[in-house]
Amino acid sequence: MVIGSGLIGSAFEKSQHEFKDSCVYASGVSNSNSSDCYEFKREQDQLVYFLSKYRNLRRFYFISTCSLYDSERNTSPYVKHKLNMENLVISNTNGVVIRLSQVVGRSTNPHTITNFIYLSIKNQKPFTLWEKAKRNLIDVDDVVKIVAALDVVDIKHHIINVANVTNYKILDIVTEFEKIIGLKGIFKTADCGSEYEIDISDLSMLPFDVQSIFDEHYLTNLLRKYY
Repeated sequence: MVIGSGLIGSAFEKSQHEFKDSCVYASGVSNSNSSDCYEFKREQDQLVYFLSKYRNLRRFYFISTCSLYDSERNTSPYVKHKLNMENLVISNTNGVVIRLSQVVGRSTNPHTITNFIYLSIKNQKPFTLWEKAKRNLIDVDDVVKIVAALDVVDIKHHIINVANVTNYKILDIVTEFEKIIGLKGIFKTADCGSEYEIDISDLSMLPFDVQSIFDEHYLTNLLRKYY
């Protein structure tokens, strides 16, 4: 059972793994810059409904965000909202929160970091590059692969981080896009930005080595796959 028709929900729908006795909730507010109280309340009401409807399933996976670890963003209305949603989920015995880093796939959402950089370079639109910033990118197909594997093992924690083993410099992401597009980005640099570590030790329970997914060519292959 999959709830949600966006980038992540669609990827789970196409998965060969059948979540027969589980529900993947991948619906709700997708713009991390949003502060729309109405949209937040609508998502909360919908989540409460589905938590009740599927309370007897083996697991109820709620797709959340690793932005909760980002000191520059964890006080935003969006992150506070996600934390509130997580608390609703883990109060249920079958609730499992899946916190994701920046997910990359085919999406028209201009607010994702990769879409923003791609469109800025392609349209030769000036932007500011934060020199100290790093971002953790993961292919939506790898998200599905990892959660599908988690679905058949014993889970000991209610909150599990699913992310890359590497954080990439924004400059490295920009450089890869410049190669793909064949244009130089128009940007000025700013001596600011940060990164945050994501603990993925829970993924050691998987039947395969996560490190083998995220090899040295991961960033290049990921961006060329979708752009």
